[in-house]
Amino acid sequence: MGKRKRRKQGRNQEPNLDKDRSKPTSDKDATNRIPNKKDLRKTISQVIQNRKAELITEFYLQRKFNQSVTLNNFLEQWVNGFENQVKKKEKTAIEYDRKVEKINDDGQPFKHRSK
Repeated sequence: MGKRKRRKQGRNQEPNLDKDRSKPTSDKDATNRIPNKKDLRKTISQVIQNRKAELITEFYLQRKFNQSVTLNNFLEQWVNGFENQVKKKEKTAIEYDRKVEKINDDGQPFKHRSK
């Protein structure tokens, strides 16, 4: 039983692309390639961590508000509340500008000039 000799590739030859399947050769291959086990483990553990964090925050919110709240609903309500606060502040700023405009030259605020 003799040992098989591997044929060495010449310097001028292009490398054999069939050997290395982990690296994509083109965009078409990149979409169809199977990811490495390490990459899969990382993404799976990341997904699990994210889901754990979501569940923990949902549990906390349910305990705090004594009702069933999903994280997405809570975030939507929070964003809407923040937008409403911004709208209120803009409204008060506009009202303040109008009051300032009503002050007449004598320095008497909020009274229209008598004709």
